[in-house]
Amino acid sequence: MRTLDPPKPARIVATAIVVMTLAGITFAQAVPTGDERSPSPTAKSGSIPPGAAGEASTADGAGAPSAGDDTVRGEHPETYLDFAIAGGYLMIPIGLCSILLVAFLIERLISTRRSRVLPSPFVTAVQELTRNGAGGAGRAGAICDAHPSAAARIVRVAADTIRRPRDELEDAVNVAARREVFFLRRYTRLFVVIASVAPLLGLLGTVTGMIQAFREVAIQGLGSGQALAPGIYQALITTAAGLLVAIPAMIAYHWIMSRVDNYTHAIDNLVVDFVDANRPESEAAS
Repeated sequence: MRTLDPPKPARIVATAIVVMTLAGITFAQAVPTGDERSPSPTAKSGSIPPGAAGEASTADGAGAPSAGDDTVRGEHPETYLDFAIAGGYLMIPIGLCSILLVAFLIERLISTRRSRVLPSPFVTAVQELTRNGAGGAGRAGAICDAHPSAAARIVRVAADTIRRPRDELEDAVNVAARREVFFLRRYTRLFVVIASVAPLLGLLGTVTGMIQAFREVAIQGLGSGQALAPGIYQALITTAAGLLVAIPAMIAYHWIMSRVDNYTHAIDNLVVDFVDANRPESEAAS
């Protein structure tokens, strides 16, 4: 019997890494920096009249931003890429979690497609055998070969053991069903792990960042708070990043599990109706 091989997880991960890297580079180049968003008044030639050169030089401290202000502004993140870098080394494992999430979500979406699990033409054909009554078990093999899927493998086991005692039939079908459900739920626990670990990594980054910020205050003094505030908001970046990874991971887990449960319920009804309609009466009563 021909089966559909699931996509290789390593290939999916590699593809996700390349796609996310290219998207990040493109986005970083597209987002303007602070200097591009707010050009200085003196950037355009001829914007200051010749006679006002002296006034501009005398009012340098009040009207135009000083070089010190530009230096302070340049030290703070301006783009999403700058924020990711400012988050520190803990942004690396959070980024890896996001790559794993995207990679295995793509893999699960491919592996749990309806055409791989419960094709509509296969369901129609089996329901036709069910309506025709006894004798359909002999034709079920050809239908299963024509529509290789998880449901077809379970129906084939039911058709092959339909004349055996009911206990043997139920055991064989249950074993086949558990095997198929295992493959449908494979890798879904990884989403729960990512949803649990990513916020903890973000919280750890926040705590370590605040420790560093208060250490600077202990050394330099509180002053105007300028030494404390940048360290705190940069530390909070990791918490935001962890939540941005954890929330989609939890949604993806429950969505995939709900999808698998719906498939399981539909296959169970299909197999039960098929067995009840095609099992010989003398053996069905035993």
